[in-house]
Amino acid sequence: MPDDILRCIFEEVAALPDEGWETIGDGTYNDDRAMHPFLLASVCARWRRVALALPGLWTYVGISDEESSDDVAQHIARVPLLLSRSKTAPLDIFVHLYHFDAALTSVMATLAAHASR
Repeated sequence: MPDDILRCIFEEVAALPDEGWETIGDGTYNDDRAMHPFLLASVCARWRRVALALPGLWTYVGISDEESSDDVAQHIARVPLLLSRSKTAPLDIFVHLYHFDAALTSVMATLAAHASR
């Protein structure tokens, strides 16, 4: 399959509707949506190259503490990577936290610097 077809498929994956986030301000963290780009990029070297070249694939930034604190740490660790890979593409940011600490303050400041996207 040519790279341009693969790109189109990846773009369609990124454009899939998020059933957990149908209206702004009322939604839930979507683990599938958060992991799609990482899963696509891990299939093989060619898929990784194509995935990394698509900023729109990396635009969902989700942070939630609905599960465990380990999950929150993983979400936080992914933020700089997502911001870098998404380049200047518009972002979909979902933050749902019951607890807020210094690490989250730093991440929120990082996200605020990209608010214009």
